Amino acid sequence: MIRILCTSTKGGVGKSTIAQQVATTYLLDREGTGTLIELDDQNVDSRWMNSSKIESRQIIVDGDAGFAVLDLFEEFAGKSFVLDIGNQTAEAALAAMGRNGLLGRFDLILVPVKDVGQDVENAKRTINKIREDEPSAKIVLVLNGLSRKTQDPNDRRIRALYGDVFDLGEDLDVPVLIMPGVEGYGLSRNFGKTLPEIADGADDLIAQLREKSLTLDRKGNGKEARRCMVLVEVVAIAKEASTWIKQLHGKFDELRGADQEAA
Repeated sequence: MIRILCTSTKGGVGKSTIAQQVATTYLLDREGTGTLIELDDQNVDSRWMNSSKIESRQIIVDGDAGFAVLDLFEEFAGKSFVLDIGNQTAEAALAAMGRNGLLGRFDLILVPVKDVGQDVENAKRTINKIREDEPSAKIVLVLNGLSRKTQDPNDRRIRALYGDVFDLGEDLDVPVLIMPGVEGYGLSRNFGKTLPEIADGADDLIAQLREKSLTLDRKGNGKEARRCMVLVEVVAIAKEASTWIKQLHGKFDELRGADQEAA
């Protein structure tokens, strides 16, 4: 059983992207199935995942995060899942889980950041709050959306531009993982699948798109024919992104001590 919490009290930090593309695909890769739960009254960010093997659910908070959290753990007792909570919901839900000792039931807690400044300040408050209630929680900072296509934490440019993120990690003894930005990510949602799922079926998808583009071209529909070829490029991008995601999956194994558990 694997449970991962992905949370932030600030919007625009890549939280839902990390939950959908990295955390839930980790479950899919390790267990053959994955469930994503969004604890949010406002948005259902995973609605686009209509062709994915991942099951996505929304649990309505309706002003009472405490009971929403209890409903969640009752329904998913003994099951793996990724929990995505953020913005206004996050503080109340984290407090409720802290009161009930539920934060310790997560194998990993991911706190995404995209930049220095306010992202770092919010991440610091979130981590400190979690640690108050669950000192042994395995927390990870996920620096994501970077234009530089590397996951090397010692890269000089990344260290220079995002030094505050690494300083926070060192100060709070929290590892920092890196997920580069994915060009054309919005277009990848046309497939209704996660990036690793697109990558796994890349050859078939490319063949289908090329054939469809040729058919549309012969019918004189140049615009749609071109769109199909753009999606071929998106598949190639998904293959590259999938290698980054799998690198993070390996890091998750290390942090969870998965080898020791298997032994």
